[in-house]
Amino acid sequence: MGKKTKKVASDLAALKAEVALLKKEVTQLRTEQDAKLRAELDNLHKRINSELEQAKQGAEREEKKTKGKVLNLEHRAARAKGELKAGAEARTARIRRKAASLRPQKDYEEPEERPSVY
Repeated sequence: MGKKTKKVASDLAALKAEVALLKKEVTQLRTEQDAKLRAELDNLHKRINSELEQAKQGAEREEKKTKGKVLNLEHRAARAKGELKAGAEARTARIRRKAASLRPQKDYEEPEERPSVY
């Protein structure tokens, strides 16, 4: 082999080693990015579930409170006579309509379980 051929072979080997090193670095970076993205997704799922749970609990509290008001007014209406009874029944009907309008509408999608792609 000539001097030039050895030099070319040496340069080629060095370039191949550098390519292998860069491939290894790319693989490592992808692994780190995947882990970071998975952690972010997990965090977002937790936040979504927390927000939904809080909304659900708030709706349940409001519904319980409304039911208590309705029962109270129904008892008062049952004991009342004439105009008082009609007024209590009207207030009961208003509260029921308001409660129905405050119930959360399902205009959102429940989050899916975590994807099994991980």
